Amino acid sequence: MKKILLVTNSELGQANIFLAAGHALVSRDPDVEVHYASFPALSKPVFEASRYALRCSPKARPFVFHALEGVSFIAAFMAVNGLETISKSPGLASTPEYLKMMMKIVLPWSAPGFITIFRSLVRVIEDITPDFVVVDPLFGPGLTVCDHLGLKHMILSPNAVKDMALASQPWGAMFWKYPISGSALPYPVPWSLLPLNIYYGLCAVWYHLTERDYHIAAAAIKRETGVSLVTFDKVVMDRRRPERRILVASRPEIDFPLVVPPHIIPCGPIIRPVPAVSEIDPDLDAWLRGGPTVLVNLGSHMVMTEADAVEMAGALRALLNAASSSSSSAAEVDVKWRSLRVLWKLKKHTAAGGGYGFEPVSALHDILGKELDDDRVRVVDWLACEPVALLETGNVVCAVSHGGANSVHEAIHAGVPQVLLPSWADCYDFAIRVEYLGIGCWGNRRGMPRWTASELGPILVEVVMGHDADKMRARAKELVAVCSETPGSAVAADAILAELAS
Repeated sequence: MKKILLVTNSELGQANIFLAAGHALVSRDPDVEVHYASFPALSKPVFEASRYALRCSPKARPFVFHALEGVSFIAAFMAVNGLETISKSPGLASTPEYLKMMMKIVLPWSAPGFITIFRSLVRVIEDITPDFVVVDPLFGPGLTVCDHLGLKHMILSPNAVKDMALASQPWGAMFWKYPISGSALPYPVPWSLLPLNIYYGLCAVWYHLTERDYHIAAAAIKRETGVSLVTFDKVVMDRRRPERRILVASRPEIDFPLVVPPHIIPCGPIIRPVPAVSEIDPDLDAWLRGGPTVLVNLGSHMVMTEADAVEMAGALRALLNAASSSSSSAAEVDVKWRSLRVLWKLKKHTAAGGGYGFEPVSALHDILGKELDDDRVRVVDWLACEPVALLETGNVVCAVSHGGANSVHEAIHAGVPQVLLPSWADCYDFAIRVEYLGIGCWGNRRGMPRWTASELGPILVEVVMGHDADKMRARAKELVAVCSETPGSAVAADAILAELAS
């Protein structure tokens, strides 16, 4: 029996691919024992993933969860910074500010907080003595432990190939060809914007070398523990460690054209198998079968004020009006769009008028009242089933998301056209990427980091039933065929097992 330890942050945006990898590992080799080390919030998802993996592979061993001491990634970041510090419209002043903030993202913990997690993980490793470790690139304590103890390990990233391979591009292409993360510049960067992109790139390098708080924390960690800090930026920038293999939940066909260095293994979307909607929520499954559905799900960190929700409702109103007055010459198409419905997962901003609702006397009911009353629009604060299960039903014709890596890759996996509403970091890259790939549109280019009904409404109409909608659906199906030839979770599991055996 071989033991594989998966070390990740507890936020599902990072952890989902680790749950998928665990499922794939035990399905391909039931003698492998999979362990997870993370913060307590991930214990329930690990238990549920283990239960479903055992159901699919009865001879497999259950996953083992090890709770780490300390403060989680997002809690540490939010305690000092808050999402509003990075959720700003990109520009000459705000993008460098974001690039500086990136050093807080790669190391959100104070030195004492980092050391607590580091020592807790060392104790877990001493207890289970894993044969192999797979680590989250944004989990600095895990990267540092692996480096310090000389553990045999790989890195598993939910991000695009570009995010991990940018520094390896020839001829300095990271400065002149590809938009710097957080810049929202187009791909390829036009000549007129090259000076701006180069400036942003130099800012990123400068902050990597000089950011004061990061280097103070690194020195304190070295002084207290004797270990050298390893974080995401060092992994990406260091091309002297070809043995440090990186698995990426993307592949060249769904990314910008670039050179993939040999230490990076593009897997494609790494999607966790989950129970079907019909099993978890039969009522919702029946509702989805009532007509083509637009899914609005902006992730766990994107919260809406009432003003945000009113703008979203206005955009949906424009879409529903267009569906009701569809002018297609084919009567059956008219009928199809007239039954269009919306499932909207809404997370309210509790600190900014979070008490708003959709009751009959409200601004939101004034906009969507008829469809709310007729149950053609459902607004929920929680989904019993996983979002990917909704996409896999085949009833969703458009996925509206914040442009996070998991959300985008899940929609690609399911062949669903997308509308993205990015407001920070690499989410802008994904908005550019879906347009480059021809599988969707950027929905808030003028309104970012939020959105407006006047901009988003026509874009929703275009992606769902516009002139190029059929082309987007066909292109999305082409990418499904490409990615399903070698599913990302299987590629990742096989690579891990091969490294384990070597």
